[in-house]
Parts: sequence; C-alpha cells; structure tokens
Amino acid sequence: VAMIDSTNLTFIQNFTGEQMASYFGYSVAVSDLNGDGTDDIMVGAPLYMERETETKPREVGRVYLYLQLAPLTFSTPVALNGTYTFGRFGSAVAPLGDINQDGFNDVAVGCPFGGEDHGGRVLIFNGNRDVSTNALTLSQELRAARSSGGSLAGYGFTLRGGHDLDRNEYPDLIVGAFGASEVSVYRSRAVVSVEATLTLTPRILNPDDRQCFLPQTENR
Repeated sequence: VAMIDSTNLTFIQNFTGEQMASYFGYSVAVSDLNGDGTDDIMVGAPLYMERETETKPREVGRVYLYLQLAPLTFSTPVALNGTYTFGRFGSAVAPLGDINQDGFNDVAVGCPFGGEDHGGRVLIFNGNRDVSTNALTLSQELRAARSSGGSLAGYGFTLRGGHDLDRNEYPDLIVGAFGASEVSVYRSRAVVSVEATLTLTPRILNPDDRQCFLPQTENR
C-alpha cells in the first residue's frame, strides 16, 4: 500500500504485507481510532492464512491497524484476525465515526462469506485509547437479513459508514451484498447506560433503635 502526496504525486510512505497472496491492500480505510488527533490506517488482507500447524493453514483474513505516532510515523501494525474459515474477513473496511458516542471513532469490517451459513457477516469494532495494547473491541456482529429475493449472498462485500442519514446525530452504516440487488441500512441509535446506587442514612443502623412503625400496627 503506497501513500502519495496529493500536491506533487510523490510517494511518501509504503506499507508492505507479511504474507504472499494474502491480498494485502484489497481494502484501505483511514480514521483516528485512539483519539490522539492523528489519522490511523487500516489495511485489509482477506486471503491471509493463519497456521494452526505447519501443514494445515487456515484462510481467515486479517486487518492491519497502523497507528500514527507522529506525522508520517506509524507503529508496528496491530493485527485483527478473522474467525470464519474462508470468510474473507477484511474484504471491506469502513470508518463509522463515533457510533457509541464514547469519544473514539469506530470501524466496520466486512466478512462476506462468514458465518455458519457462509452468507456473510459485518463486525463492528470500537476504538479506544489503548488500541496499541488492547487492539479494537468487538462490539457487534451483524448478519444478513432476508430480502425479498431470499438471503443476501455476499453480505458485507461493500461498506459505507460515517454519514448521518436520518439526522439523529448518530452516524449510520450501509452494507452491500454482491449476490443481491439490495443493500441493508443500519441506523445508529442512542445508547443509555444506567448505574444504580443505594445510600443509607445513617450509614450504621442500630437494630435496637426502632423508630418506625409497620403500617396499620403498633409494631416497631
């Protein structure tokens, strides 16, 4: 993957895959995933093969995350591996913006032949401050819905995100399936987290100090 200066079309950075024929560079996306104010780069390699043993490689796909440490200085890549054999994880990578409003941008990764039915999956990863050590956090796995013509074959082959389609101040996601003439639109909604606490006054209760009566009785 080559980075080119748009002003004079000169090469300024190069990213090289680690495995031959992994299709490194099939998909590329840019977003600030750790909230440091600089853009990071994600590169998909959907044919990456993971070796369980020396004689039995397993094609799962991989996405490489290059964190920008300083202008045009990138870290050793953080790797995200797919989990479905022949799922083509990393065929599409799309920045989503901050869909959960936690202050960090999120990203969607397509796995168009993933799942037990091989119909395709889209995985949503949340950014965080410690991406370099904790990687991205998997928050959701989307599966194809039934369309008017049956299942959506190749669901997750193309992705587009980061735009607020319904104007509710949350970015939405569009998922394409090359085996159908339809797309799926996912509208992000607000996430509400509730934490309940109990405060006792006084903090220490004396069981012998009975000042309350049970209703309709004289018992304390």
